Amino acid sequence: MAAGMCLTLLAANVKDKIVPGVLSFVTENFASADWRYQDAAMYAYGSILDGPEPDILRPIVEEALPHIIQKLEQQNVIQVKDTTAWVLGRITTSIPEATENHLNPLLSVIVKGFKDSHKVPSYCAWCMINLAEHFGNPDDETNPLSPLFGNLIQELFVASDSPVTSDRQKNFDSFKAAAYEAVATLVKGSAKDCLPIVKELAGFVIGKLDTSIEYQNNLVNFDDHSKHSELQSNLCCVLTVVKAVLGRLGHDKAIDENTANHTMTVLLKLIHTALKNSTVLEDVFLAVSALTHALEGSFIVYYSQFEDYLIRALSNHEEHQLCAIAVGLVGDVCRALGPAIAPFSGKLVNVLLQGVLNPSLLPQIKPKILSSFGDIANAIGENFEIYFEKIMGLLDQASKTEWKPDNYQENEYGNELREGIIDGYVGIVQGFRGAKNMESFNKFQPFLTNIFSFLEKSANDLNHSPEVVKGAVGLLGDLADVFPQNSLQIFYSNPWIEQFFIYVKNEQTTDSITKDVLKWSRSKSKRQR
Repeated sequence: MAAGMCLTLLAANVKDKIVPGVLSFVTENFASADWRYQDAAMYAYGSILDGPEPDILRPIVEEALPHIIQKLEQQNVIQVKDTTAWVLGRITTSIPEATENHLNPLLSVIVKGFKDSHKVPSYCAWCMINLAEHFGNPDDETNPLSPLFGNLIQELFVASDSPVTSDRQKNFDSFKAAAYEAVATLVKGSAKDCLPIVKELAGFVIGKLDTSIEYQNNLVNFDDHSKHSELQSNLCCVLTVVKAVLGRLGHDKAIDENTANHTMTVLLKLIHTALKNSTVLEDVFLAVSALTHALEGSFIVYYSQFEDYLIRALSNHEEHQLCAIAVGLVGDVCRALGPAIAPFSGKLVNVLLQGVLNPSLLPQIKPKILSSFGDIANAIGENFEIYFEKIMGLLDQASKTEWKPDNYQENEYGNELREGIIDGYVGIVQGFRGAKNMESFNKFQPFLTNIFSFLEKSANDLNHSPEVVKGAVGLLGDLADVFPQNSLQIFYSNPWIEQFFIYVKNEQTTDSITKDVLKWSRSKSKRQR
C-alpha cells in the first residue's frame, strides 16, 4: 500500500518518465506463478494512471485492457481480483476514452463483478459510475450505453437486493451506496432513446419506496433502522434524478396523473414515518423539488397536503441542512406554481422572516432566504404589495452589512449575502413588471437611492464574485426595463454604470451567459438615459 502511494506521488511529479520502468515490472510479473507478484504488478499499473499524459497512456491501456478484463474474469485469488477491479476503476476514472473499443466485454465483466465478493462489487460499481459519466449525455439521441441501459440498471438493483453472504458482508453497505449512485448516474446521462425505460423506472422506484415503508414496522434495533433509512435515502436520490430527467419531456409528458398521485402519496408517507435523526427528510424534499419541475403548475393539487411539512422544515432552525433544502424548495414551488402560490404566500413569508431574523440560524442560510423572497414576489406579482415595505426594508438593511475585505471567509459570505440581496431585488422588480399604474412604481421611490448605492458598491468591490457581477448587471437591466422610460434617468446618468458595463465586457473571466445578460442590460439601460 505504501509503495503504491509512493508510485502515485512519483507519477504525479515525474509524469511520462515513470511509465517505461513500471511497465517493465508489470510485464514481467503480470502472469507470475506467485499471486503476490501478480497483485504487485496490478497495483503498480493502477498507481501510475494519474500523472503521465493521456496521449501516452491511452495506447498502453488500450493494448492491456483485454488482458486486464480477462484477469478479473478468470482470477481465483481474491486479493488479485480486488486489485484488478480497482485498476479498472482507475482506468475508467483517468482514461475512460481508452475503453471505447472494449466496452462490451468490459461491461460484461463489470456486471458479473456486482455479484462477486469482498471489494470487487464496490470497485465494479465505481467503474459503472465512471463509464456513465463519460458516455452519458442527455442531449444525445443515443449513446454507447443505450443498448444495455435497461439491463445495467436491472443488474445493479438485483445485486444490491441479493442475499448477503459472509464473503460479501463486510463491504456490502458501501457497494449498495455505490450501486444506487451508479443507477442515478446512468439515468442522469441517459440518451433520449432511454427515456421510456426511465419512465418505467420511476414506477419501480416508487414501488420499492412504498414497500420499504411497510417493512419499516418490522425493524427493532437502531442499526436496522439506520440501514433502512439509508436505503430509503438512496431510493429517493434515484427518484430525484428520474423526475429531473423526465422533466426534460415537458410537464404534459413527463409524468401521468396516476404516477404523480402515487409518487406524492409515498413521499408524504416517508416524511410522516421518517426517523428524527435520519437524512431521509432531506432526500424526500429533494425528490419533491424534482417533482415540482416535472409537474410545474399541476403541483398545486399536492401543495396543500405538503404545506405543513414545508413550514415545519423552514421552522426547524437546528437542522441546518434540512432548513436550507426547504428554503431552496420554496423557490422551486414558486417557479412551478406562479400566481397560484399567492393564497399560501403569507405563511411562507412569515416563517422565512422568522428565520432570517433568528440570530441562531446558520448565517449561510440567510442569503438563501433573501433570495426566496424574490422567488415569492416574482411568482405572485402585485399581490406581493402587502409584504413589500417589510421585505424591501429587510433587503435595504442587509445591503449595508460591512465586512473585512482582507478576510477570505468574510468576503465569501459577503458575496453570498449580496447574491441573495440581488436575487431578492430582481424577483420583486420582475414581479411588478405587469403593474398598470404609477402608484405601484412609486412604492419603490424611498428605496431606489440605496439600491443603486448598493449596486455601485458591489460593482466597485474588487473581491466581488462572478455571480454578484452577473446579478448586478441583470438587476440594472430589470430596473431599466420595468420602470417607465426616463423615470430613472437621474440614476442611469451616473458614470459608474457605463464604466461597470465596460469592465464586465472586457474582463477575461466573464462567461458567455453574463455577456448575454450584459448585452440585454445595456440595451434596456438606454431607456433611462
